[in-house]
Amino acid sequence: MTPNPTLSGWNLRIPKEYKEDLYISLFDMSNRLIYKERIEKANNPIFIEGECLTPGLYFIHISNINNNFTLKAIKI
Repeated sequence: MTPNPTLSGWNLRIPKEYKEDLYISLFDMSNRLIYKERIEKANNPIFIEGECLTPGLYFIHISNINNNFTLKAIKI
């Protein structure tokens, strides 16, 4: 994920085992869902818009039917 921290958003490179349909969710520090998207047949890179977010720490959760992981994302 680049850049991190960011002013405007994050580019995500999805591992090959995630090339199926996947879900991307963005949560704030209070665990409130800010953004959710289903992406069919994910291609690299995926951009997550962050320009309108307030500065702080966010969590990007990426999942498909077999895998899931969470990244820490910083908005400045």
